[in-house]
Amino acid sequence: MRSLSLAVVFLMGAGLSALVPASAAEPPRTSNGVVDRPTTERYVFVPIEKGALRLDTKTGEVSRCEGMGEGAVCRLVADERLAYQEEIEALSQRLDRLEGKLESLTARPSSPPASERDNESMTSEEQEKLDRFFSLSDQVMRRFFGMVEDLKRDFNDDRL
Repeated sequence: MRSLSLAVVFLMGAGLSALVPASAAEPPRTSNGVVDRPTTERYVFVPIEKGALRLDTKTGEVSRCEGMGEGAVCRLVADERLAYQEEIEALSQRLDRLEGKLESLTARPSSPPASERDNESMTSEEQEKLDRFFSLSDQVMRRFFGMVEDLKRDFNDDRL
């Protein structure tokens, strides 16, 4: 009955609660013991151990109220829903930015690989010069590695 009186104190105001008997102001309850109040009230109070929960029916904020009479203090309960909404907003903005970047990247015309571009733009004479260059490069590399092998053999045979 004490928790019900606390709810009455919050509903009626600190100064008027002493004038109203607790049994006369007892609100109807649902089957699970929660106070059943019309939703036209701005605040709904639910008695809990050592205080009451205050629900703001307009904003959905929940506060935990402690104390009696004029010394009652209500503190906003941490709202995980608000934190989730902020995270969803931040992720939505990030998604919008990434989708914009993706669109700008896919809007550019794709170019063929460099090897295909080079072969398509070369004349037959340029292609012959390129083939001759690779052939000479191959001969130079083979000669160089042959010299390295000869040096290794000479070093192992202690001829150097």
